Amino acid sequence: MVGQKTDFTKWISSLPQPQPPTPPDYFFFYGTLMKGRSALSRSLAGKLRLVGMGTTPGKVVTIETPTLSYPGLVEVGHRLSKVSGQVMAPTRLFRDEDFKAINAWEDYDPASPTTSLYRLEMLPVALSLGGTVTAATYVYQGPMPARRPML
Repeated sequence: MVGQKTDFTKWISSLPQPQPPTPPDYFFFYGTLMKGRSALSRSLAGKLRLVGMGTTPGKVVTIETPTLSYPGLVEVGHRLSKVSGQVMAPTRLFRDEDFKAINAWEDYDPASPTTSLYRLEMLPVALSLGGTVTAATYVYQGPMPARRPML
């Protein structure tokens, strides 16, 4: 029995271990994570650099709860509706802890993406100065107690 337990332990340790999600090359922020708009975005100064302004298909709605309101990008059935925001790129100072803090801010749990308030999607973003990048974007998937276009 002892030999079997050792073999099992060796077998388990030889299996590929889940890796934490790595930070993407680009983020697309359209609300409170835009540069300077929140305590978290201010704490990321120097860790993210502004690449430029851009747009991605979708619509931003205001999600209202009894205690707060916040923006959420939602998908629409056509590409005519666009969301404006900032494209940011991690600098060498950006750490996994910063990525975890952004995920937590957005109520995104990589271990449970279908039950998170937002999901993290790689979306095409057209840069205002030309070109397109694929950027990690938090897309709202939670309940919408009130839904109206954000001004």
